[in-house]
Amino acid sequence: MRTVVAPLNPGSQGPTVVDLQAALRLLLDRGRIALADPERQEIDARLNEERAVQIYGAVTRRLAVHCAPN
Repeated sequence: MRTVVAPLNPGSQGPTVVDLQAALRLLLDRGRIALADPERQEIDARLNEERAVQIYGAVTRRLAVHCAPN
């Protein structure tokens, strides 16, 4: 995994967004972002869609906000 470079914002595009999405996926896989099973399946599918087009969309934002320090 590569380092996530800031700043990234909703609407950002490109390989740096994919790096963020890979980090978010790792957190999901390791249970650091806890989601109920039906919701998790939907989030997985939508994150894959956003990753395929390298865009910081609604799902990437939702997961990033979930991880933001309080």
